[in-house]
Parts: sequence; structure tokens; C-alpha cells
Amino acid sequence: MIKYRGKAISFTQYNPLKPIKHGIKVFALCFSYTAYLLGFEVYVGKEYTQDGASALQVIDRLLLGANLTLVTGRKLYVDNWYTTMDLAKHLYEQYGWTIVGTMTPTEKKSRSDHDAPFLNYPMAV
Repeated sequence: MIKYRGKAISFTQYNPLKPIKHGIKVFALCFSYTAYLLGFEVYVGKEYTQDGASALQVIDRLLLGANLTLVTGRKLYVDNWYTTMDLAKHLYEQYGWTIVGTMTPTEKKSRSDHDAPFLNYPMAV
């Protein structure tokens, strides 16, 4: 999130739970060792994006834009917004990549086949 409180841009975001409450939302792909920016995408709202803004679609566009899809066996470190089983399966099957991130377990009622296998069993108390 880039801090911005002006009125000239219509696609600013507001998130009251974050340190920067008003700003421009940017998805960035960086190299972890040097913090070099490989690609970025400014979020202008879901009504303006044709492909959508789901984590899988955003990462696909960033990887294709940075031309990183030709090399297999890489690790992608993501935060919890991007960490889903669909994304992990897609990256492994499509590019041979693995992801590292924090996964939050879903409640029992809303579990599906896409959950991690160790989350489908009741936890011992």
C-alpha cells in the first residue's frame, strides 16, 4: 500500500485495520536476496480488471510479466493473502514451483477438497 490521501485518483483503497489506512494498492514481485522489484501491478478496482484480482490470477500475471515461467524448481515466498491450496497446486503443476506461506485453517463446516490434507481430520483435544 502506497500512502495517498489526495482526490485526483479514484482507485484509492481504505483499510482501517492497516497502518496505512488510505492509499494505492500495489501487488509486487520482488527478488528476496536483493529486494529488486521484478514486476508490479496497481490494483484499480475489480470493476476495471478483466482477468480478476484473485491471488492466482495476480501471481500468474506477475510471473508472466517478469518472464519467470521458463525456470522450474523455484520457491515463492508469499504472505497469507496469497497462500491457498489452489495456488500451490497451480504453481506446482504449471511451472514446477513450490510456495512457502502461512495457511489459516478453515472451519469444519466450510472445508472442501481444496483444503490441506492434515486439516480434514478432527483435531485431538
